[in-house]
Amino acid sequence: MSYLSAWVDLNGDGKREAIVYLLGWCGSGGCSTLILQPDDASNKVVTYIKIARLPISRLSTTSHGWHNLTVWEYGGGIRKPYEAELQFDGRTYSISPARHFNGTEKEEVLIPDNLDIAKPLYP
Repeated sequence: MSYLSAWVDLNGDGKREAIVYLLGWCGSGGCSTLILQPDDASNKVVTYIKIARLPISRLSTTSHGWHNLTVWEYGGGIRKPYEAELQFDGRTYSISPARHFNGTEKEEVLIPDNLDIAKPLYP
């Protein structure tokens, strides 16, 4: 199994959270993605996104102090691809079904749509 990752401060606390896109856990709707937060000597799972497609981007807008993110969604019954906005609800990130990203607040691409940079999960 391989993965793509980005380390970025999503909540302004000066510590970088990890976004991990797991290439081995994929279905027709996309791949599983984890958002991990530093917790002492380990990391805790903030969010487990069951289906997401690349690229993953950070927005300049925030929800409950965390940057909003975007992922692409299609397949798995979704007929027309769209870029969905993930918003933090105080506990976890969730996709607002009514919130399709409008393209005006994108700050940076965190994980590009480039599988050539994947790293093995178990070297």
